[in-house]
Amino acid sequence: MWLSKLRERNARGAALVEMAIVIPIFLGLLFVIVELGLAFRSKLIVDDGVQAAARVGAGVGNGLDVDLYILDELLSQITALPNNGVGVLSHVEVYKVNADGSPNTGELNTYFYVWTSTTTDCDWSPCPKGSTVNIGSKPEWDLYAGGYNGWNWRPDERNVAMGSLDEIGVKAYFSHSFITGFLPIDDPLCDDPPGAPTNCWTEDTILRLEPLQFSVGP
Repeated sequence: MWLSKLRERNARGAALVEMAIVIPIFLGLLFVIVELGLAFRSKLIVDDGVQAAARVGAGVGNGLDVDLYILDELLSQITALPNNGVGVLSHVEVYKVNADGSPNTGELNTYFYVWTSTTTDCDWSPCPKGSTVNIGSKPEWDLYAGGYNGWNWRPDERNVAMGSLDEIGVKAYFSHSFITGFLPIDDPLCDDPPGAPTNCWTEDTILRLEPLQFSVGP
């Protein structure tokens, strides 16, 4: 009898040891799955937003406010991100695409996301408002009352003529914070101050502009 009891105690002890080994491994795998799932979700949200934004840019063509339409469409698509993308989205590049598919750095516009809770404020710096009408009431809008003229690639100079259509690229730079800290990698957080990020995640889309006769823009 004492031998059977000894075997029973040994079996219980072995089961506890096995649980002590298996549970941390199981929890670790679970944390990895959760972290990677959330990260992949964020990238999908931004990717979908960038694709939608690029479609707007390609469809509108060469109106003065094209870049503002592009950026606003991106914001409307990333509302599923934490805090509507505030603290996640760093900045966006709108650029002309070279023949080899690379960005033309000489014709590239950069807009930093500076969200405000006031609807009359511009959420971007610089604000790509191209019209000559001051639609806001805050002093900041006075800077753009005459239309923004600091583009490296002016929207109204984009080629929408059949046979020589420009290609437009939209690239978003964004951060992601891992929740558990379990992964042995650093959070991909955009550098502060922004401007030449080395640690951002990015998503980009390239599309050919639609011909003027089929354009949906002004």
